[in-house]
Amino acid sequence: MGFRKTKLPHLHGCLLLCLLLGLTACGGGGGGGGTAETSGIQGKLAQSYVKGALVWADKVEANGLGNFTRDTGEADSKSDNSGGYGLDVTYTDYVLVTSGGTVTNSSGEEVPAAPMLAPAVSSGQGTTNITPLTTLVALDPTLKAKLSNLGDWNADIASNSGVNSGLLRIAKTTESLWQVLGSGTTPLASTIERQLKSLGKFANALSAQSVSLATETALQAASSDALDVILSDVSLVRSLSETEKSSIKSAMNIAVAGIVSVLPETGTVVESQQLAALESEQANALDSIDSVLGNATTITLGGGVNFDPIIRKIEIVLDNTTLTLTVEADDDSAAEQLNYLWTTSTDYTINDANSSSASVNEYNPAVGISVTVKVTDPGQLYDRQSCSLPIGATTNTCPFIEGN
Repeated sequence: MGFRKTKLPHLHGCLLLCLLLGLTACGGGGGGGGTAETSGIQGKLAQSYVKGALVWADKVEANGLGNFTRDTGEADSKSDNSGGYGLDVTYTDYVLVTSGGTVTNSSGEEVPAAPMLAPAVSSGQGTTNITPLTTLVALDPTLKAKLSNLGDWNADIASNSGVNSGLLRIAKTTESLWQVLGSGTTPLASTIERQLKSLGKFANALSAQSVSLATETALQAASSDALDVILSDVSLVRSLSETEKSSIKSAMNIAVAGIVSVLPETGTVVESQQLAALESEQANALDSIDSVLGNATTITLGGGVNFDPIIRKIEIVLDNTTLTLTVEADDDSAAEQLNYLWTTSTDYTINDANSSSASVNEYNPAVGISVTVKVTDPGQLYDRQSCSLPIGATTNTCPFIEGN
C-alpha cells in the first residue's frame, strides 16, 4: 500500500457521520489501547527518503520488541518514491520495522538504506515517521523524553522545512554506526535482527549520558561505550581482535567528529543541503574501517572461524499465476551445504520450500505477497530476510547487501 493523503472534506464527513449515528468504533486512532479497531498509519521513511522498503507492524514478543521478521498475519506495505508509506493495523501490540529499500545520495546514486524502527502509534498521533530517531526511541523508550528536550523526535528529518540540528546530529551518528556494522559485502552484523539489536546498545548508551545528547561529548561517549559492548558480543558481530576493535572505535570517533563539524548543535538545518558534506565526512571514517575489516576478514578466515550465511538478494518473478522465488546467499560453507526455508504472508503452498529456488502456484496478483527465506549453514548460523511483490507488479528484487 502506498502513502495515502486523506482529503479533509471526506474526513469531516466521516466524523459527522460517526456523531450522527452514535458509533464508537470509527476507524483511525493509535495503538496502545485494547481495541480491535483498524489503525490507519501513515508517514515518511526518512534518512533521506527511503524508497522501496518493506514496512510492517511487527507483533511484540516477550522482549518488548518483535522478532524483526515479517510473519504471517502482520500488516505490511512498501514505501513509495518519496518515502511515504501507509498501513492498516488491526492489532495494538506492535513495533514498526523497515527492511531494504534505497536512498539517493548527493551524487544521485541509489544506495542501501538502514533498517529502522518506530514505536506503535500513540493516542492523538496523526503521523508516524520512521527514522533513526524513532529507531532509538523504539529500542529505548526513555529516550522519548530526552530527545523531546531538543525537538520533535517523530519529525520528518528529511523535510525541506528543516529539522532541529541537534536531532539530525544524533540521527546521522546512528546511521554512521549502522554503516560501520551493517554495510559492505561482509558486514560485521550480518542480519537485520543483529543490526537493530546493536543499535539498541547505542540507544542505551546514549540514554545514560548526563550531558545534552547532541553534544560531541555525548555522541562520542555513547558510540564508544556501545561499540565496547557490541564488538565483544559474538551473538551480534563476528569475532574481532582487540586491535581491530580499537581501530573500528577510532573510525567511529572520526565519523562523529565529522558530523559535528558539519551540523551545529542548535538551530534548524535541511538535511539535503548538508548531505554532500556529511557523506564526505562519513566516507573518511568508513574508508579506514574498510581497510581494518579487510585485514580482519583475511585473518579470521585463516583462523577457521565460521561466518554467518549472508543473504545477498531475493528475487520474485510472476509468470501468469506462478511465482518464482530465488535467493542468493554467501557463506564460508559450500553452497550445497546450506539449508533453506521459505514462508509467505498468506496461506499459499510453496513448491520446493527448502530450495534456493522455490515457486508458488495460483498466485492472486490482486492481493500481493510477502515472502521470507531463512538460510542456515551446517553450524546452525543463519540469516533471514523478507521481500514483497506489490499488488499489480510482475517482478521485484530486494537487495540486502551493498553492490547488488
